Amino acid sequence: MGTKKQGKDTCPYFDEPMKDCYCGVFNSLTIPLIVRYCFKDYQECPHYKQTVLTTSNQEVPKE
Repeated sequence: MGTKKQGKDTCPYFDEPMKDCYCGVFNSLTIPLIVRYCFKDYQECPHYKQTVLTTSNQEVPKE
């Protein structure tokens, strides 16, 4: 899974997206979701939240 260091405003999975990530498919329906969830609001992304909760059994971190 993607753990490459990204800027603090970019999802850590952007370069190597998980199978359900919005950035895995670029089309007119996903572009607004990519803009919203793959960048500044990535911690609000439902896929990111689920991955953090599943892999760490902890609450989603807040910055």
